[in-house]
Amino acid sequence: MVSDEPATGKRSRPPKFEQGDAGLVSTVDDYLAFARMLLADGRHRGQALLAPASVKAMKTNHLTGTRSIRSFSVMRLKR
Repeated sequence: MVSDEPATGKRSRPPKFEQGDAGLVSTVDDYLAFARMLLADGRHRGQALLAPASVKAMKTNHLTGTRSIRSFSVMRLKR
């Protein structure tokens, strides 16, 4: 488990750029299952877990102006 000091740690201030993970942490297997569920329009093992509107919102590019998917990827690589 990783922890930060609440008053001074990494999570004590807003990020410089919005992150798609919103600070969530998981295993690679869980992330893969989640990604596959999105590709299957919200279904996992044949069961619908997300409403179509939720899946559509999650697959929509919400970055605006100069914040494109490409600029976000390039910025992440420069770190």
